[in-house]
Amino acid sequence: MKNKELILGIFSLFTVGTMSAQKKDYLDKNKPTEERIDLLMKQMTLEEKVGQMNQYNGFWDVTGPAPKGGSAELKYEHLRKGWVGSMLTVRGVKEVCRVLK
Repeated sequence: MKNKELILGIFSLFTVGTMSAQKKDYLDKNKPTEERIDLLMKQMTLEEKVGQMNQYNGFWDVTGPAPKGGSAELKYEHLRKGWVGSMLTVRGVKEVCRVLK
């Protein structure tokens, strides 16, 4: 049961920005967890579902060698579209807010 709640929490966190105009029945805590997961999954596009498997490194303080190339604007576009499941090395309120815009 805890794994299912964790899955729901992860999907909810990273898809709220892209689905804000839609009804959020999956947030109704009176519904069973399984039903809430099903409702959320039905609202997500295939691109959003696949995107949850992507993990980006933040734009700042990298750990290890910094990647060469890449586009910050492209990363922001992917974040806005819900194509990113998680990010590493995003620190501080200012930087988190920047990523969530």
